[in-house]
Amino acid sequence: MRRLILLILGLGTLCQAIASQPVRDGATEELYAALKRITASGYTLFGMANALTISYNDTHTPRIDGSDIRDVTGDNPAFVESDLMWYGDPAFRRADLEAMRRAHERGAVVGYCWHLGGRLTGRFYAEGEGAADRDLARRIVANPDRKTNPDLDWFLTKLDTLAIPVFRELSFPLVFRPFHEMTGDWFWWGSGAGKETYRQLYRLTVDYLRAAGIRNLLYCWAPDKDADFGYYPGDDYVDVLGYDGYEPGLKPYLTSEKLTRELGRIVAYAAAHDKIAAWTEVGLRTDPGESRMAYPTRVPDFWTRYVWDAVKRNPRTDRLAWIMCWYNADWNGDGGGCPFVPYAGMDKEGSAAALADFQRLFHENRILFESGMPPLEGDAADRALFIRPQDPVLAAGERLTMLGGPVCGWYRTDGVHWSSSDPAVARIDARSGEVEALKAGVAILTVEREGYTASTRVVVLPENCKN
Repeated sequence: MRRLILLILGLGTLCQAIASQPVRDGATEELYAALKRITASGYTLFGMANALTISYNDTHTPRIDGSDIRDVTGDNPAFVESDLMWYGDPAFRRADLEAMRRAHERGAVVGYCWHLGGRLTGRFYAEGEGAADRDLARRIVANPDRKTNPDLDWFLTKLDTLAIPVFRELSFPLVFRPFHEMTGDWFWWGSGAGKETYRQLYRLTVDYLRAAGIRNLLYCWAPDKDADFGYYPGDDYVDVLGYDGYEPGLKPYLTSEKLTRELGRIVAYAAAHDKIAAWTEVGLRTDPGESRMAYPTRVPDFWTRYVWDAVKRNPRTDRLAWIMCWYNADWNGDGGGCPFVPYAGMDKEGSAAALADFQRLFHENRILFESGMPPLEGDAADRALFIRPQDPVLAAGERLTMLGGPVCGWYRTDGVHWSSSDPAVARIDARSGEVEALKAGVAILTVEREGYTASTRVVVLPENCKN
């Protein structure tokens, strides 16, 4: 208790520094509002870690504008997360920062996690050679005076020299996911540190960044498999509630029932507290010693059957801002790396089925890739309208909420009017933009505001004919 009191007193100046200032700048507030509207409308961004700078066929050469996903679909992911861990390499840092800038300019949402190596060992895993840093989190928060606490000084210096310069240089809105998977025991900030220590460490980080004037971050808290809110730092410190869970429905540690229960808790809390939820890491890994790759060989339909269908057809887990897979990498260049999504020239057993499955995911109406994103920024003087998705294909009986309106601030704008050229084929609610597909045919959907319009066609197939 004495340590907690000292920490609170030591952070008093930080709290005073940020108390009278907004926690987010205007652009970041706008991104937050847009993501809430996108999610509430039933859409989910597809994301990938380091999609633009790490790829399977040439893992060590950043691509900047392209990705493995673009090679097989023609489009990049709508959410891209990098890792501050990589920025110790100046060349990679330059390339990755440029990739993040360009992704933002093209309309993607971008963010960072941080596998921060410990002070004594340089390793983020708190086992084996990293064991000497297992109590690092406790040491950081034990004494609030960085002059007399070398561990605190080390951590704040990392923020000063690595994280803050990146956030300032990019300046546009970012998602920051620090200290993820705390419910597991593998990281030095994980369950071995204890719940109270973890909450203190997370709050210290956010308070320090805010006191440094960083206002372009949405903070993401992301437990692993178990949504244990004992680690939750509080609503004042979290904007996005994430969830990391690999091999859903395929392993005892994450059965389908557990995924629905735990991810459902994340989604429900986000909805009740005006936050957004996301599946912040998912994929299918191959266990060491397995003779056949899990993906694409044993489970080629992983993305539709075990991810998309598992969550989007369940109202408890449906409202996710994004789903993100880990990066494709073949570090040794021998084809032995474990891919998470298809890539150009993939010739492993099951590749054709996996590619077809991912194409099915890509063509789902409610999943967003980069070019299908609604505008996140715009000129207030621009009165043009937009409409998304373009050319949706629905089965009779299916419903879909269209996104549309003025390019600037569509997610805050009322007063748009929706119409259908053939309500017998596809009926649309004039205010909400919700389409109900009624019978096979084609109709033109139009959004109108103050004399400006945007339109797209909708194709309705007979019931049960889709896919």
